[in-house]
Amino acid sequence: MNRFDNRTVLITGAAGGMGASHARGFLGEGANVMLTDIREERGRVPAYSLMCRGKYEGLFRCFCRPA
Repeated sequence: MNRFDNRTVLITGAAGGMGASHARGFLGEGANVMLTDIREERGRVPAYSLMCRGKYEGLFRCFCRPA
């Protein structure tokens, strides 16, 4: 049994770098992974590679800022 079985992880900044790396790690631990980034078009390549690996939930355009 993996540490993140039956859990969903939301990754922000997932279009590249650390976000994509963390997404791969969580998938390896059994998590369902949802990706968000303001640069949706740049996130499509990491999203496709994750989709082929496991429980990929989707890529969503998101912009978060302090209130």
